[in-house]
Amino acid sequence: MARWLADETGDPALVVATDIDARLLSPLERDGVRVLEHNVVVDDFPPASFDLIHARTVLEHIAAREDVVERVAPWLAPDGVLVLVDCASFPVFGSHNDVYRDAMSAWVEVLAMTGSDYDWPRTFPGPLQRHGYRNVGACAIAPMVQGGTPMARFWSLTLETLRVRIVEAGLLTTEAIDDARTLLADPEFWDLGPGFVAAWGQRPI
Repeated sequence: MARWLADETGDPALVVATDIDARLLSPLERDGVRVLEHNVVVDDFPPASFDLIHARTVLEHIAAREDVVERVAPWLAPDGVLVLVDCASFPVFGSHNDVYRDAMSAWVEVLAMTGSDYDWPRTFPGPLQRHGYRNVGACAIAPMVQGGTPMARFWSLTLETLRVRIVEAGLLTTEAIDDARTLLADPEFWDLGPGFVAAWGQRPI
C-alpha cells in the first residue's frame, strides 16, 4: 500500500510507512518512502501531519483500538481522511466444510487470547462515527480461497505457525490441523476466506 501511494502521489517522499518493527519495510526506503519505527498506541506525530492515514490489519490486533481511532485524529489535516481496513472472520463461520470451518475458528479463538478481535470490523463504520469523523462510509469483500493458491498457502502457514498454541489451548488436535492444511493444498477445494472490511471518514471538526 505504501508503494502504491508513492506511485499515485508521484513523490515517494510524501509517504510515511510505519511499524513497531520496521525491518521488513526497509526496501521501501530505496524507493524514497520514509520508514519509521512507530507505536501508534504511545508514539505521536505533529498535528496536521497527513492528508491520509491508512491502517490495514493493524487495529484488529490492538486492545486499545478505540483509543487509537481517537488519538490519530489530530495527525490529520483539517479535511484529512482516516481509512481502516481490518480482517473479519464472519465469512468462514458459515462454511459447510467442517475441517476448514473448525480450523479457521481455532485461528480466531487462539488470537483472541492475545487481544485480537476479528468481530470488531463487523461494527464498521461505528468506531469512526463514535469519535466524530465526518462523511463516513464502509465496504466489505469476502475473497474466495482455492486450495493450492498463494492465499490458501498463507492460511495454511498461519495454522502451522499457530499449531502449538492451538493444540495447547485444546481448540484442535494436531491431526485436525494436518487435515486442514491438506485441504488448503488441494486445488479442488474452494470456499470463502476471511473477509476484509474498510471504513473511512474525514477528521472530526
